[in-house]
Amino acid sequence: MSSLVKRWIPTLLFATIPGLVVLAGYLTQHPTLVYYRDRLIEGAVIVAAFAFILGMFNILRVHGGRIGRRQPGWLYSLVLLLAVALAAIPPLLPRGNATANPIDRALFDYVISPLGASLAALVAFALALAAFRLPRMQPVSGERRHALTEIRDGMAEVLRIDAIRPIVILMFFTGILYIGVFMVQLPIIVRDVYRGDSAALAILNTCFMLGTSLSAIVMTRYGHIRQQGRALILSTTASGLIMALILLEPPLYGLYAIAGLWGISGGISMVMGRTLVQAAAPADHRGRVLSIFQLGYMGGAPIGALLIGFAIDRIGPINAIFIPTIGMIFLMLIARYGSGVWYLRYEEEG
Repeated sequence: MSSLVKRWIPTLLFATIPGLVVLAGYLTQHPTLVYYRDRLIEGAVIVAAFAFILGMFNILRVHGGRIGRRQPGWLYSLVLLLAVALAAIPPLLPRGNATANPIDRALFDYVISPLGASLAALVAFALALAAFRLPRMQPVSGERRHALTEIRDGMAEVLRIDAIRPIVILMFFTGILYIGVFMVQLPIIVRDVYRGDSAALAILNTCFMLGTSLSAIVMTRYGHIRQQGRALILSTTASGLIMALILLEPPLYGLYAIAGLWGISGGISMVMGRTLVQAAAPADHRGRVLSIFQLGYMGGAPIGALLIGFAIDRIGPINAIFIPTIGMIFLMLIARYGSGVWYLRYEEEG
């Protein structure tokens, strides 16, 4: 509890919530949100100004002392102080001065922009060099097999192990029923039903991702779920029920809330499914089995997108929600009573 009070609550109050308010103010242009956005930005500018002044005094103290004592690398400190002094000139010029804008432009064109490009190139070069210098892992056996053979072996392991096979099948049909809705149906609902623009769709996607991230953070930080199989089925069922709320045609902010709740339940189901598969997979086939698990989930997305597209054309974007909802109810009933997923669990050793 002390960690929650000391670390997470201040972070939530002074960083996460203000950041979301500023983002929402830019995306929605709602008068209330715009007002608080502007006030928060003004406060951040004041804090940044004090931080900038403090940083300047710290640079002068540290690097000025290094130059005065002629310590190793003092020439670099001299160059840094000269650069700081030159960068401070344009802001000090009166805004009506005819030379202010050309100096700003020259600094951007000949200093800031080349330095940014150089840093990006340096990062790319460093990553390429690091990848080249990584030690090469030798295969366990001297035999190197074809990639299709490796995939076939992974599929055979998935079909052979009773604890993995139903989860991969469940996630495949989940991809068909859910991802198609998220990729195709929700954007159409935002555009045609709510008359929303790209900003509304961006907020919707952000709410979903925030929900997914929140569920992962909470499970990692505070909770250990012992009955992962039950959590998988219950969270997936909850996703279907949350998705069915769209049939009520809530206001746009209600749709955002639905996306956030859907992200929370979807995050739980993905973590539980992956945990069970990873625990049950043999060590020598674990990478292949996990890749097939992920392929099964994402592989259902194109099928679901195609099917939900035909359904929208036939019965409309809102009524088409009935199809994945009913499909998910049947799928969860089969998973609950026709497989052993409900009883699967994994206990960490030690």
